[in-house]
Amino acid sequence: MKNFLTVFLVALALVAAYMVLSNPSKPVNHVPPGAINVSSNTSASEPVNPDVFAAQLLSAKDVFIVQDLRDTSNDAVRRSIQQCGVDFAGSRGLVGKNLTIFAFEKNECTSIDGIVDLNICLEKLKTAEITIHIKEGNQSTFYKNKLVVGVINDYSPKSCNINFVPTQPEPQITQMNITDEQLRTITEELKKINTPPDNAKINSSDYPKLLGRYYKNGLVLKEQYFCSDLCPAYAHVEIVFENVASEDCNGIGGEILTDPAWGAYLGCTPKINNESTVQPSN
Repeated sequence: MKNFLTVFLVALALVAAYMVLSNPSKPVNHVPPGAINVSSNTSASEPVNPDVFAAQLLSAKDVFIVQDLRDTSNDAVRRSIQQCGVDFAGSRGLVGKNLTIFAFEKNECTSIDGIVDLNICLEKLKTAEITIHIKEGNQSTFYKNKLVVGVINDYSPKSCNINFVPTQPEPQITQMNITDEQLRTITEELKKINTPPDNAKINSSDYPKLLGRYYKNGLVLKEQYFCSDLCPAYAHVEIVFENVASEDCNGIGGEILTDPAWGAYLGCTPKINNESTVQPSN
């Protein structure tokens, strides 16, 4: 399995820790000293090498993402933890998996089921296949079935993500230039699939879909699946530019797309004659 997949796990620590997991026999490169705790022990309660966690994640169907807001030192850290959770939820490597998102605060746990006692959520995590636990800190640790991500207030959007990338060449863009008229047609098609209750039937594994390059700026456009907080009730597909940061969106004539639940940055969508292509939230 590792022979045809290169696993990129990006977990924010004191600085962004960038890891390429392509072969269990090879060491992890580009990890700042002290940023990641690892050992060869495969016990569920002991730190492990990142490839051990990656193997478990590959086979898992259910993934829990915990945004631990308890005892955070300031609002900036809270926002960083929330943004990190949203970014993980939108990761390419988690597409097709059943995601459950918890937010811990004081003695309460917020989820799709509403606000419940914290112990109820903690009990569910005891039998979780995979847990990604995000909290304030400057260190990230891999366990056999869990990744604990330490986040501070200096967070760069999209730093928290898990991508499983095939080693074969990237898909070619068959449509080289996307016009405004084509965007209007695609936008109308997306309105249909994004309308409840049909949006709950969207197959996340069908995305992202490369569309082509926008004729005005040459940037790649794609259809991207998004869902957070209440899934699949909040599922939607949007047209976004590939690899455009929030601070660059307005400069290329785009519109910032934010998560309807958390308000976090999701991507940059094109405008057609100053008209938005963003789909109405449910």
